[in-house]
Amino acid sequence: MTIMQRMRELHRSIRGQSVVEFAMVLPLMLVVMFLITEFGRALWIKNTLTQAAREGARQAVVGSVSPSAKVGVAEDISTAFLREAGMLDSTEPAPVVVAEGITVNGYEFVRVTITRDFSFIPDGQLSANPFGSGAVVIPTGFTIRAQAIMKAENLGT
Repeated sequence: MTIMQRMRELHRSIRGQSVVEFAMVLPLMLVVMFLITEFGRALWIKNTLTQAAREGARQAVVGSVSPSAKVGVAEDISTAFLREAGMLDSTEPAPVVVAEGITVNGYEFVRVTITRDFSFIPDGQLSANPFGSGAVVIPTGFTIRAQAIMKAENLGT
């Protein structure tokens, strides 16, 4: 066997090795990419819920409405913010907006709490065994909660 034949044979075996290594690493890369994408979705939802709660509480405490009407204003503004963000018109579960007035040591506060169920894109249907039996490797989801509390400022009174 000549040197050229040995070099060709060695080159062929290296190419096959690269394909095998790629096939072994590809599933891990796909799982990491999936997790990054899902984390980004969850973070976006959390930020949107927090902003909606903050806007609702802010409008309730800044507006010159009666203390009993502050709760309704907070819920309406938070719901409108979520509608503009596209969270109420989607096929995913709608967020639940709860506003309440609180009085502590004579000061009025408005608390807005928004909760929403987060579900992963595959919806937890992947199993550890490719034949369909085995433990589920992806949880079905979790609840994301955002809250804003603001003190009512009675300016001009």
